[in-house]
Amino acid sequence: MTAQFVGEDWRCECGNTTMSSGFDPCLRDGTVVEPFADQWTEGDLYRCMQCDRIIEYDAVDDEGWIVGWAVPVAV
Repeated sequence: MTAQFVGEDWRCECGNTTMSSGFDPCLRDGTVVEPFADQWTEGDLYRCMQCDRIIEYDAVDDEGWIVGWAVPVAV
């Protein structure tokens, strides 16, 4: 698993949380975009701003882990 909900916050495997470096909406190539339909065309993708993993938010399992995929991107 790559990221986890902790209360209302996310926690990445790298230790980043919503309140530290955070997570920004992005495209599949890691380009950070504003969360508006005309820019966030691939929707529900977030970039960990500490380790650059791309997290696809699909659902949350019983333990609070975000179900999806993550891959480091070259930035």
